[in-house]
Amino acid sequence: MIYMINTTVSSELTVNNPIYDRRGDGNSSCYYDTFDLSVSIAGTYRIGSNSAMDTYGYLYNGSFIPNHPNLNLIASNDDSNGGTQFGFALSLQPNAKYTLVATTFSDMATGPYTVIVSGSQRVTLIRTSNVGTTPVAPITTGGYQTNPATMIYMINTTVSSELTVNNPIYDRRGDGNSSCYYDTFDLSVTIAGTYRIGSNSAMDTYGYLYNGSFIPNHPNLNLIASDDDSSGGAQFGFALSLQPHAIYTLLVTTFSDFETGPYTVIASGLQRVTLTRTSIVGTTPVAPTTTDGYETYPTSKHTSI
Repeated sequence: MIYMINTTVSSELTVNNPIYDRRGDGNSSCYYDTFDLSVSIAGTYRIGSNSAMDTYGYLYNGSFIPNHPNLNLIASNDDSNGGTQFGFALSLQPNAKYTLVATTFSDMATGPYTVIVSGSQRVTLIRTSNVGTTPVAPITTGGYQTNPATMIYMINTTVSSELTVNNPIYDRRGDGNSSCYYDTFDLSVTIAGTYRIGSNSAMDTYGYLYNGSFIPNHPNLNLIASDDDSSGGAQFGFALSLQPHAIYTLLVTTFSDFETGPYTVIASGLQRVTLTRTSIVGTTPVAPTTTDGYETYPTSKHTSI
């Protein structure tokens, strides 16, 4: 077999790459890259890697679906290229779309690598990975642990705000003995899927998500999720399935009474989330910012009242 023309693409697996359960058994967590691969002439092509990592390669006829890694699979290999590098030779057809997945044998391995495709003509390799990701530790909600290996959080939407003495106050515990400042946000998504919502602050934050409206005098009405510390460092975090065309209300408050300070909400999912702050405290919207190539929702900058 004569492989005459080489096509090479170099990339790197980092902690910003998406993660999936490579073995499909719920116990593996591997970073990966995806590439659209196409050829102009039918023939046998050899696809392999060159890296210091122990690479693993998969080729799909059509799309790669992270939660179903065996669907559309036509070839996979670990070490046939020697030196723990993947390699396989197979017949490819023009006008067909293939997806190449470059990943690793071991969990959470990172590093640079090169893909080499050899054949009778140059091939087209276009990297399609979304690398603005949030890898998260497993969290427990309602007694059920979520596994980040089976949930790909690709796009981050961030909103920064601040709880001040000008924010509204409510009885967070609903027992008549708590007084906490809070912010509310309208939250909506365009694609159904699992989204993770968490906070980052020096305060001990508490988060609540409602299906529809939040009614301060009835804080348990419409409630679908709440959390105090699952994001670590006294920060709230929960992962749940959200639906398009539904309006959710996110409430950000604190564990302790009358606590004030700045905070950031991070929503991670398949698409950008719309977060619109609805608290009546007098805000000035600022221009959108971009994180890892993705535009985030405008943050809110407070002015004195």
